[in-house]
Amino acid sequence: MENGIQVRTWMERVIPLPKEMEVRGSRTVSLSDVGLIVQPGDSPLLETVRKQMAPFVEEEHAAFTVRFVLAEEAAGHMDLAQISRLSTLPHAKQAYAIAPVRRDNDFAGLCVVAQTEQGLLYGARSLRQMVGPTLQDGSVTFPELELTDWPDVGERGQWGGSAAQDLAWLAQRKFNVVEYQATLSCGEDGRGSACVDSTLLAEAAQEGILLVPYITHLELLFQIFNLFDKCPELASTPNPAQPLPSDYTPGICFSNPESVSVLSDWLVDLVKLSGVTEVMVWLSEDAAPCFCTRCKGQEPFTQEVAAISRAFEQAKAENPSACLRILLTQGSYVVNDRVLAAAPPDVKITYYHGGLTYDSTHRPMIYPALEAFARSGRWLGVYPQVTTAWRAVTPFTGPQFVRARMTEFASKGLSNVITYAVPANRFHAFNVTASAEWLWNSKGRTDEDFSRAWAVSKEMPDPGLFARWVNTIGPVAWNLAGSRVALRLIFSIEEQVLDGAHPFRFGESILAEIHSESHLQEEIHAANRALSLALELGDAAAVAESRIHRAFLELAGAIKVLSEAPADPEGLTAGQLARFQTAFETVDLAARTLEVEHFRWAEVVAPGELPWRLLDTIAVGYRVAASAAAVMARLGLPDPAPEFRPVPVGSWSSEDFEAGPSCRLSFDLSGAWYGPGPYVVTFQYRDGAYGATVVALTLVRLSPDGQRTELERIEVGNGVNRFEKWREIRIRFPKIERGDTPYMEAELKLPDHADPGRRISSGDVVVRRGLHVGPCA
Repeated sequence: MENGIQVRTWMERVIPLPKEMEVRGSRTVSLSDVGLIVQPGDSPLLETVRKQMAPFVEEEHAAFTVRFVLAEEAAGHMDLAQISRLSTLPHAKQAYAIAPVRRDNDFAGLCVVAQTEQGLLYGARSLRQMVGPTLQDGSVTFPELELTDWPDVGERGQWGGSAAQDLAWLAQRKFNVVEYQATLSCGEDGRGSACVDSTLLAEAAQEGILLVPYITHLELLFQIFNLFDKCPELASTPNPAQPLPSDYTPGICFSNPESVSVLSDWLVDLVKLSGVTEVMVWLSEDAAPCFCTRCKGQEPFTQEVAAISRAFEQAKAENPSACLRILLTQGSYVVNDRVLAAAPPDVKITYYHGGLTYDSTHRPMIYPALEAFARSGRWLGVYPQVTTAWRAVTPFTGPQFVRARMTEFASKGLSNVITYAVPANRFHAFNVTASAEWLWNSKGRTDEDFSRAWAVSKEMPDPGLFARWVNTIGPVAWNLAGSRVALRLIFSIEEQVLDGAHPFRFGESILAEIHSESHLQEEIHAANRALSLALELGDAAAVAESRIHRAFLELAGAIKVLSEAPADPEGLTAGQLARFQTAFETVDLAARTLEVEHFRWAEVVAPGELPWRLLDTIAVGYRVAASAAAVMARLGLPDPAPEFRPVPVGSWSSEDFEAGPSCRLSFDLSGAWYGPGPYVVTFQYRDGAYGATVVALTLVRLSPDGQRTELERIEVGNGVNRFEKWREIRIRFPKIERGDTPYMEAELKLPDHADPGRRISSGDVVVRRGLHVGPCA
């Protein structure tokens, strides 16, 4: 048997870690002496096995053979007891075994056996990871391997983000499900139609991934498909006892048989697609009760479940092998017990809650009623985020967090875990890969062992040092993520929060998982230690992440100090004023650090266009600094960098849309002008029936004689609404002649479905100097 260090080297190359693995030796052979023998057939999965095992070519009589064979035909190639054991393992259709082949008492090959082609593919992926690093100079080294492997959680997958673009990447990590939004439409006659990109379905079949089309949240369908005009009879009846809010959008009356008919049309179309065996419907995120005579008094979410189940009956008749999944929501949360009881026994249930599954706290996620549901034998899935937050994009290398989540799901008997990584996997590759690791083998590697394996897979020069950095920064990042620092700052830091009447406290809000001043300082010291390790490692992403976490900690502590500043500064001592001045300077420095280091981090992990949510996360430091500057002004203290504070340059209102759903506005930038260079334009939504999309910005200079010169047009295509109330747009204003006036023209547009009689929308536009200009996506 090989020594422990050599065995660990073989094991560290495989992610996820196999359940049972023993290496008795190894053999190095010429590539020309290796023959690949694959189960006969031309299915997509077998073709992927062949591709996975390149550069080995199919050859029956080579000196060293690697054989892939289904269990039913494996007699004579592997011990019968090992073959028969595969059928007894959990999730047996995904299990596989690898054993050495011996000829004349020599190690002469490996045999991979599984009950299904999917299992053979998993065996190919593991084996290829092991031997890949040994392929060099025309030879390859094979381990003399005894291995049996199977997953702890049957369905391991992802939705949203870049999942649909990353099928091959996910499959390499043994993810096997992607839930993907179906393309839906509704004709003028009220008939629904649905489809999924056939190319995507074919790729999923090739990679061994089940693609599950879903129909999005039911209360959104009227808005998305403009059913206001096409099928007004399907609209829910509002509560006659309450006035309509300005942003009222009707839901769907599910007592109307035509509503069920449209839903059924979509489901039937989907189950007819080749490769689609599962379909999903998302319940409404907000309760949208109908008050018609048939619906009044009924529980809206159990109504939705009943309607979905009725609609699926026709799909089931069309494709008897099809299965239905239903997604719970934060809206249904208080009545989930009733929803579970209303769902037919063969319906699969997935737990989602915008606040409780998109959550990175230390709290367990699966609450007792759901745990009991899963342990009763019912199929239960969950939609957890594996990042800091669904709305914020910031580094989070956290195996401690991911392992806690995934081992909880495995231990509580969940059938399905669909992770969410916004905006794309390339920003969170470590955590996504870690979720694959512990969903497959929940009791395998420690945090440190996984971090080492990750470093080995990336061919880092010092995997042990990387693991030390991860062990140091991971708990810090988890406390920040659990406190929702970035997310809360995106949504809630406004000037009035620092009005002197609402002091922040440890254990609450952005300090939710920071329990005292000493705890805060311990976390800052840990971030500093992590930074030292990252610098020693020479890893630019690790350096940036360490600095970002330290900046968020220092920012949160300084906000707490500033929140204690009184509304009236009279009577404050010089020492007290100096404390507030120091806190302000800490905020200002943290804001700059967050901008600079996020740009550096993104350039390393995901070069190219920067997504809006990353830019919004970068923005929080400067938004806090603006609120902090208002505190300084209140206290009579100077602001050393006023150019970085937002200056109002104009607004939009409902009157601008009286002539139509689009308008073009002009803003004089003189009051925010500090010469040519980078600026940040922020559109801030106030209220209305609709948000507004910023179609484009045009930079203009106006000469003293009134001549207008267009300098640059910037396509934007994004906007603001009641859910995302502000949007930053980064520009670089060109040089203009002395005496010219800098102007900006903005094209705004209301949604296509906006009611012509209710074009109500208003907001403000502010501008500040910027440090960076980055491409946006």
